[in-house]
Amino acid sequence: MERGNNANDTAFLHLLWLVSRGQALLAELLRLTNRVPPVFNVDLEPKYAAVLVDYRYLKASEHYEEKFESDARLLDLDDEFRENNLPMLERFYLLFEGIVKYYNDFLRFLEDLKEGIYIQQTLDG
Repeated sequence: MERGNNANDTAFLHLLWLVSRGQALLAELLRLTNRVPPVFNVDLEPKYAAVLVDYRYLKASEHYEEKFESDARLLDLDDEFRENNLPMLERFYLLFEGIVKYYNDFLRFLEDLKEGIYIQQTLDG
């Protein structure tokens, strides 16, 4: 996409905004990658292994919820983990939420280009 003579070119400014958001998301991802506490690694800290689940949770969330709700020890362990690690959990959540929003905004930008919203620009150039 070539920038036209107009410094207020909407497509260019929108793309610039998307690129800067992408860079901010990548920077946060790198910061978090380098600072993951050992407690999140069940091989290093097995104490919370029973409440730290992986992507299998997404396929069987009801199973895990029932398992946690039926065992007071697991509920207490989950509460303890949450209380001790809430700031880091929030940062990860905000990062993943930001990635999803970025993805949707990027797709919307491409749709706008395809539909001709930006008169001076197309996907071809």
